[in-house]
Amino acid sequence: MRLAPPSAGPLAEEAREFAGELRRRLGHSRDATVMLKTVRSFANELGDAATRIEPVLSAHHRAVAGELDRSSRRADHDRIVRLCAVWRGRSIGGSLAELREGAVKVYRRARKRARSLAAGDRSALHPLRRAVVDHQNQLSFFAGDLKTKSEISKLHKKVKRLRDTLGICNDFEVLRDFVRTRSDISASDLIKLEEVLERNHQQLVKKSVKLAAKLFDDPPREFAKWLKRSVRARENAPEPVARPLAVTLSVV
Repeated sequence: MRLAPPSAGPLAEEAREFAGELRRRLGHSRDATVMLKTVRSFANELGDAATRIEPVLSAHHRAVAGELDRSSRRADHDRIVRLCAVWRGRSIGGSLAELREGAVKVYRRARKRARSLAAGDRSALHPLRRAVVDHQNQLSFFAGDLKTKSEISKLHKKVKRLRDTLGICNDFEVLRDFVRTRSDISASDLIKLEEVLERNHQQLVKKSVKLAAKLFDDPPREFAKWLKRSVRARENAPEPVARPLAVTLSVV
């Protein structure tokens, strides 16, 4: 959606707003599921604390799942189908060059945030994750078929690795922030959990910094040249003036 040119602006904005709405409505359920899985994955490190924390998270998971508005699923499905049909039925009123410009803007933003994180600014972690999600989705668009061995597909796999690592960092923070609000988790268990989370979080941040440094080492103008060459190599044909736009709604 962020690649869409001005001519498709209103439709792209509608799709982004809907994706954000879905993210907000489904976020609590997703977080509850991930928190429970995270504690279970650290059972050995947490020891007895895990047996006391897990029931709290299990009860929270059941409560959140019970609050989901299941009746809205059909309406959500129908709206997604409608949006995708509208996108498939139109062509972009511009060239691939305009689409590439959008991808370069996201690359530039991700590079800036990666450098901030490398300089010790932990507040750049989540903005970097969001930029990396956009970057990966856009590479997927330009790759077309990710099963091919194109240069874009290869880069997409590397970016996905960074996205997954940053996502786990976020999951740890969500769990930490949640347990801090619970009066039914003892102070000693909370301290133990935070020690385990922080230790693993630091390792993931270091890994993320290294991955990001490699992925965003080139200046934006070099990435622009690489993307242009890679798209032409994949298509093995002159760039078309317009092309159909296939859409995937990605909830961050």
